[in-house]
Amino acid sequence: MTYKLIIKRAGLVALLFLAIWFVLAYIPKPYDVFDIAAPTQSEGVKVAVIYAKRIKQESKPYKLFESYFESEREKMHQAFLAKEVLLRDKAERIKKLPTLKNKQRLHVQKLNKELQKEIIDLENDLQNQKEAFLKKANGITQNLQKLLDKSIQSTIEKFGFNIVLNAELDDKMLVMYADKKFDITSDIIKSLNSVDIKF
Repeated sequence: MTYKLIIKRAGLVALLFLAIWFVLAYIPKPYDVFDIAAPTQSEGVKVAVIYAKRIKQESKPYKLFESYFESEREKMHQAFLAKEVLLRDKAERIKKLPTLKNKQRLHVQKLNKELQKEIIDLENDLQNQKEAFLKKANGITQNLQKLLDKSIQSTIEKFGFNIVLNAELDDKMLVMYADKKFDITSDIIKSLNSVDIKF
């Protein structure tokens, strides 16, 4: 009786062992998803990847725009500083004027009012210049975007791609990995560099 019980239990243990082995061997595990073979590019689908940040850092039109933007901003800044220095000098000269007599005080008050108006005019002028400059910069940026779109389109047509992925957006990677043979960034940069652009 004891032997039969031992044999029965051994049979149950063996059956349980086989069931566990079957489960472990044949039921897919969560990490099996990563073992799936990567699909190859079929005749109907050709995928390309671009790195927009690299295009903006390395292409001639974007570099020229960055240089132009900094140069114009610096010119505006220097012109404002020169006018500011003149107004400060004028304010210092007004402070040194005598104000003992009533006529002198009235003259100094008049000069101070004129100075205040010049300061307000300078601030308004600076604001107007900034707005005009930013409007022009936005227009140039839109034109650069159109040029970039045309370069991407011509490169896509040249190589026959029908899906193009931007690998990054605002310093965040959108594509974890892409084989270099799918990267058309250099081709787009070459296309952009062939465009003659002036600001």
